[in-house]
Amino acid sequence: MDERVRYINIRIISPTEFHEKEIWFIVANAVKHLFGNLGAAEVGLFLSFFDQKNQGGIFRSSHRYVHRVKASLCFIHYQKNIPLFIYSETVTGSIKKAKELLLNSKHINRYHTLKNNLSINRESSFNDENLPD
Repeated sequence: MDERVRYINIRIISPTEFHEKEIWFIVANAVKHLFGNLGAAEVGLFLSFFDQKNQGGIFRSSHRYVHRVKASLCFIHYQKNIPLFIYSETVTGSIKKAKELLLNSKHINRYHTLKNNLSINRESSFNDENLPD
């Protein structure tokens, strides 16, 4: 029986932009760290598409182990002392639908709103006026 695949749309929120290769290694290492070599091999993780401008990507995975990829994303907080938030948007069965959803203006607008809100909150939390006496 053939193994079915799923496509997981992700977004990266960080003060710096990441490249395709960096995101691939970050997510693959998180899966390997959480589930070991055998677990990472079972997942069959592959970065199918990456949108540099909107910091979104599509990962291909075995349909049985999508939950492992999503769980691994929860444990990614920093990369080289740079705060990093990765969240999954959708899971689909075809690359065509995954690209359509990744490049959808609704999802892109939500990404920019989240990124702006996080940067505003981060700046205000480091403001000298908010420090206790």
